[in-house]
Amino acid sequence: MGIKKNVSKMKCQYKIFGISFIIIGILLIGVYQYRISRENKLDDEAVDIYFEKQEEALEDITNEEIIEEKEESKESSEPLYEYIGVLEIPSINFKRGFLDMNDKNNTVSKNIQVLKDSDYPDVVNGNLIIAGHSGSGRIAFFKNLYKLSSGDESYIYYKNKKYIYKMIESYEVQKTGIVPIKNYSNKTILTLITCSQDEEKQIVFINELIEVI
Repeated sequence: MGIKKNVSKMKCQYKIFGISFIIIGILLIGVYQYRISRENKLDDEAVDIYFEKQEEALEDITNEEIIEEKEESKESSEPLYEYIGVLEIPSINFKRGFLDMNDKNNTVSKNIQVLKDSDYPDVVNGNLIIAGHSGSGRIAFFKNLYKLSSGDESYIYYKNKKYIYKMIESYEVQKTGIVPIKNYSNKTILTLITCSQDEEKQIVFINELIEVI
């Protein structure tokens, strides 16, 4: 009789432990999803703030009005980053800000990265080079870049202007840590780089500036 009671007691304990582990697992998943959702929201807010600043500069709003408007609309923490521009690719539903190339957070482990050899969009015959992770996970910002086709447009918003680019070429290179970039001396170029679906290669997308608004 005593043995049956002990067995029953052990089963009950195992059941309690099992339920506890399930509850803890659900809580951990919930916390993780909340953190990702919050970071995504802050990223979106940073992009919105960039566009708001551009509008404020164009409308010549006074500093007092800007401060008052920000205080009234402040509903969450400060945005993660202060972007200097935004990259938008409508065909893959992509929109994300980018940082100054000298910013400590300008890295593929946190953002899309403006490479050091880049020129900003307002440099005639320059080349703005942006790299990003593909694959899976939150920082795989360029995971759908492989879907780009010849003729697809990309937009760069920078210093109150919209730079419109058209994709003209793509090519793959071996993943060696150095990406050879073709020289287009008579064109203003946007170069986008990410990992290829072949894990040993990277894919480079060349986009030519066709209009500035």
